[in-house]
Amino acid sequence: MEAFDHFLTAESLTRAAEKVQRRLPLERFQEDRLPLGQMRAWRAAAESAASAASVIERVEAAKAVLRGQDHTVEAERGFWDPDRYIPAVRTLYHGLRLISSAHYPSELTPHNFTMSYSNDSSEDVLAATLDEDQNPFIEFYREQVMPRLLEREPRVLGLSVLYGSQLIPALTLARMVKAALPDCHITMGGGFLAYIGDKVMAAPGMAECFDSIVFHEGERPLLMLCEALRLDEGLEDVGSLAWWDRS
Repeated sequence: MEAFDHFLTAESLTRAAEKVQRRLPLERFQEDRLPLGQMRAWRAAAESAASAASVIERVEAAKAVLRGQDHTVEAERGFWDPDRYIPAVRTLYHGLRLISSAHYPSELTPHNFTMSYSNDSSEDVLAATLDEDQNPFIEFYREQVMPRLLEREPRVLGLSVLYGSQLIPALTLARMVKAALPDCHITMGGGFLAYIGDKVMAAPGMAECFDSIVFHEGERPLLMLCEALRLDEGLEDVGSLAWWDRS
């Protein structure tokens, strides 16, 4: 939620619009007939050129409508008024399309996040965590999240991956934290990892991103993991846990 709030600001959208102009200049698409493979890129460039200024101007007001924080004459009708709710939501959708265009061919929606990299390939997933052109979360983590984590210096960081679309954002943050705070134990869990956790643990390079995975329900194992780390004990008695032995 914090990432979406950050992306949907006038400042972030202005930077995104400038990035679209650098990465997808409309001058590139001057042929009378575009190859099918370029149609999405052309649409991203054209849509951004047509709507960016309007979206940037309206985004803060749109968020205020949904939060019930706007102070316009129409505010008393509430965000549940379709005449106010629908335009506000549409503005936020267009804002995310602008962020997506800046990181083309990635697509960020309220419900999903996809890149050109495949979740089925560990090499792709790891490469995606380093690709600043396509991965909007790298800049967000570096500017907004990492300074606070570095100040707190947590001993344990838990990341929940419920859906496949969360895997790359989660591993992106995990990799950055692991590089900056090598003594922080990063554990991951969630429904998606319950299915692919074994493959993730076996994939080369994943040990650079995190330390352990909790399979299935995590409340009790997470408590046991924190207690074992606090007492500097082994992890053998922690249930449903897979980890790399770094001793």
